[in-house]
Amino acid sequence: GNAYATLNALVDELTFSKVDSDELRFAGFDAATKMIRLLQLTCEYLLHVQESTRNELARVEKERTEAVEKAKKRYVVSSFDST
Repeated sequence: GNAYATLNALVDELTFSKVDSDELRFAGFDAATKMIRLLQLTCEYLLHVQESTRNELARVEKERTEAVEKAKKRYVVSSFDST
């Protein structure tokens, strides 16, 4: 939703903006420090999302594997019952 759009805009801005030494001097040390902190927090968030996605994928894959195995067992049992 809205948080995704905001984060996406922020990542685009941070990723593709051009910052040169004159701009940093004009903005000052505090602004540069805040920008670096924002970059760090963005990276931290993206790593968190990556880990969450990896965990969710592992959970879904495990459930799928268990469902396939359960279906195979049902098929084998029903094959014996029909003979």
